[in-house]
Amino acid sequence: MRKAKRAKQPPQTTGVPTGKTVLPVPLDEETRQMLDLIAQLVARGHFERTAAADYFKDRLDRAPVAMQNIRQQQPDHTFLPSEVITQWGSLPEYLSNGQPRPLTARGRRLSIEALVRRLDPDADADTILRYLIDTRAVERVGRQFVLTSRIIKHRRAPAQPVRVKVVAA
Repeated sequence: MRKAKRAKQPPQTTGVPTGKTVLPVPLDEETRQMLDLIAQLVARGHFERTAAADYFKDRLDRAPVAMQNIRQQQPDHTFLPSEVITQWGSLPEYLSNGQPRPLTARGRRLSIEALVRRLDPDADADTILRYLIDTRAVERVGRQFVLTSRIIKHRRAPAQPVRVKVVAA
């Protein structure tokens, strides 16, 4: 049985708006890594590759054209401490025998400053480190810092009560 031919649609571009047109933005390293992980997930799950590719293309075709490049938006720094912990506990160069290495506060490589700069070059590494220490996710041992928890218990102001809704399974 033959597949019905789909009418060719002009490709949608996303990226930086210039007047009425939107210039495409090339894939950056982070996006390539994310797509690689999705491809590995599909391969490991033994899913039908053509169905996954068709579904992805359909989702991409339906996605709205970006109005503003994500790199031009004001960064949301609330995720940074958690992302530093995630990267520290998962990037091979920051691991030793599968465990997070002790890191110095400063340095171009293998430091908390390098991790923060990798995520957001404009972020203040000292503020992030102070937050990680305050939340007890990181502890100072001599001149280095060690990861004590892979979970951050974020602080809340007393005026912000935490409401939890429990749903029976």
